[in-house]
Amino acid sequence: MFTAPSTAGHLLKLMTTRNTLTLALAHHIADTLSYKGEFLFDTTRPDGTPRNLLDNQRITELGWQAQTPLAEGLEITYNWVSERNHGFRS
Repeated sequence: MFTAPSTAGHLLKLMTTRNTLTLALAHHIADTLSYKGEFLFDTTRPDGTPRNLLDNQRITELGWQAQTPLAEGLEITYNWVSERNHGFRS
């Protein structure tokens, strides 16, 4: 856990600074959930956000840096939620 006095009472959204394709993220989530289905795309609709990239400058300046790869973090989070929420379904 990372704490810094100047962040008290503030919500900071964190994400990798690596550019992640939305489809790649979907595949990471599918792997975490052992989903074996297919992904369907409505090509008549706009693409939306094909990539996700956030600016972590504020938290980085406080000395924080990510130490967990995305796929591992998804698995850790999924397991954490599953252990605490008995009604959780995948």
